Amino acid sequence: MNQKREKGINVIALFDNEEIGSRTKQGADSEFLYRLLKKIYRCLGVAEEKAETAILGGFALSLDVAHGFHPNKPEKSDPTNPNPLGKGVVIKRSSAQNYVTDSEAVATAMMIFENEGIPYQKFASRSDVSQGGTLGSIASKYLPMKMVDMGVPILAMHSARELMAAADQYYLEEFVTAFFEQ
Repeated sequence: MNQKREKGINVIALFDNEEIGSRTKQGADSEFLYRLLKKIYRCLGVAEEKAETAILGGFALSLDVAHGFHPNKPEKSDPTNPNPLGKGVVIKRSSAQNYVTDSEAVATAMMIFENEGIPYQKFASRSDVSQGGTLGSIASKYLPMKMVDMGVPILAMHSARELMAAADQYYLEEFVTAFFEQ
């Protein structure tokens, strides 16, 4: 992957123990990533205050799957945001902050999608049904930076046979590539 930035640090963080609450030393609900970033900056000779400023100015993508519109269960989807498979990456939002997405991060993500001609959709939680969350909202308490939750829509989340459209995975790969090339 090409990236044009000459400043900053690009990191991919893969967390463990998501399905049991992420409250382990290797889970998202830990200070590990924050401490690692500070250590990297320290090893690069960056003063602590400048490292803090850099972390605050960071941007994180929280990438997971999203609930897709199920034709056999249309009542499970918000009627204004159905998120069908094969129609693009889903940007996830929640007024209850189950998803970490903030307005500035959404604007940045949408600009990349639109400039690159990559299809995307918006997910909004139904107000009458409680929703789960993602690692982004958990990790954000340790990483106070702009973040957006997004992912490919799937059917039958957490079942033995989750189903997705390959096109959506391709769109996600295009987005991530464009994100790092900016």
